[in-house]
Amino acid sequence: MLWAFIFNTLEKCLESGEGKCLFPGQPVEIAMKDKGTNIQIQFDHQTVTVDKKLVVKELLIHGKLFYETLVKDLNLTAYKYDLNRVNRLASVL
Repeated sequence: MLWAFIFNTLEKCLESGEGKCLFPGQPVEIAMKDKGTNIQIQFDHQTVTVDKKLVVKELLIHGKLFYETLVKDLNLTAYKYDLNRVNRLASVL
């Protein structure tokens, strides 16, 4: 479930320049701000600025691996929508 929140935040950041969410049941916020060639990420009151291409690439690689494991290896087809979202985002970038 956390991957879905991370991808929602990433998509909002890439589309509008800023995205944030609260993890369910916890007072932990993750926020991302587009800073040109970097993305500023805030997680639990800690802020880092990282190369945007690197962050997006790594999130897509590991998110795809996670959802492929659920869909293909564990046959949890309910997560196919999420896998398709990751693939769509990867094809746009």
